[in-house]
Amino acid sequence: MKDGEIVEELEAARLDEARHPYTRALIACVPHMTTDRSRPLPVIGDLAEPDRQDVAEEARA
Repeated sequence: MKDGEIVEELEAARLDEARHPYTRALIACVPHMTTDRSRPLPVIGDLAEPDRQDVAEEARA
């Protein structure tokens, strides 16, 4: 949900198939064991913009 609206419905096992920019931004913000703790986590406002998908991809790396 974004702003009270359902933007995408997926089973948890299929989250890697997310297509909506906001869903992808939420997933990109989840830290992993390999996340560089010296860098701040991505901000959803930056990642949810369609022209900022490069940031979302970098955040997953």
